[in-house]
Amino acid sequence: MTSKAGWTGVLLAFVFVLLVADSRKALAQPPLPKNPGQWVNSQPLSYEQLRGKAVYLVFFEETCPKCRAAWPDILSAAKSNEKLPVVFIAVNSGTQRAEVERYAQQVKINWPIIVDTDRSFEKEFASSSVGEISLQNIRQIRGISAAGKIESLPYDDYSDAIKGLAQGATWKVERAEVPPEMIPLWQQVEFGAYGGVAQPLKKAALSNRPEVKSVAEKMLAVVDAERQELENEALASAEAGNKFKAYELLLKLNDTFKGYPLSDGAAKLKKDLPKDPQVKSGLAALKQIQNIERQLANAKPQLKEKLGEQLSKMVTDYPETQLATHAAALLKGAGLDVPEAGGAAGSQNPPAIKSGTF
Repeated sequence: MTSKAGWTGVLLAFVFVLLVADSRKALAQPPLPKNPGQWVNSQPLSYEQLRGKAVYLVFFEETCPKCRAAWPDILSAAKSNEKLPVVFIAVNSGTQRAEVERYAQQVKINWPIIVDTDRSFEKEFASSSVGEISLQNIRQIRGISAAGKIESLPYDDYSDAIKGLAQGATWKVERAEVPPEMIPLWQQVEFGAYGGVAQPLKKAALSNRPEVKSVAEKMLAVVDAERQELENEALASAEAGNKFKAYELLLKLNDTFKGYPLSDGAAKLKKDLPKDPQVKSGLAALKQIQNIERQLANAKPQLKEKLGEQLSKMVTDYPETQLATHAAALLKGAGLDVPEAGGAAGSQNPPAIKSGTF
């Protein structure tokens, strides 16, 4: 790996480094920053991209000599285990980006680094006893298993900890099979960045080198299987009458799999859905929820109750959609009852739907 290939580090392992207690805890995963300015050596990562992989995450204090001295051993252990399905991430709290970048260059950290300037990401881990990162608490290392379980990691044997964390984690295509020149394409496929790789993969699949041809065919199969799964889910949702869910799924399909053909059924659905009354009302609700969210912050009880009624209607009218999930999350955050039809109210992030066309 090179410093420019920090994105490669993302592919090597998603390891949340927080070293603290010995006991293992099943804790909620803190949201990863979405702002590109909060990442060094990488674009923002998401849990969806890291699904199935393990994560090794190191919180560090850049002014601590002992912390600096430990990096060669940590980086060496990561390098020697780079073929394992583990993603390595470093986190610095309370420091400006420019200083973190200088430190990363000096210490040669080529992993993705979260620049946690306001310590908000660190605070998300406070409940898992990470605590404040300081000269008295200079380095924390924890792992997130492929099943999403946050656990403490041994502090003195980095390599064994990485191997243990990798148990149960998988790559979509085994890293050990990938020829060096195929690593960039493999990384994009591994982390769901399918846009723009269709033609290079098809070209590689025609290679007269068996090792290149084989890996390209496996990657194409992975992309096709995921595309087909999403397409089938959209068609099934439309057939079941949940047209807005089908619309959301086709938008995702359109954004994720640019350059890949749709089946005749999906192509027809994509043409017909924008004219469907349910989809039109869902897009109107999507605009409405943004206004509701702004009003909720300072709403008096009477207005709060009225806004809650509107959100509850979204939950029941658009089941199993991102719109319903976001509405349910707003209800929960406001201390209001959440209708059962909305499912889990986990995400506070607005649904990634554009109020336009495909």
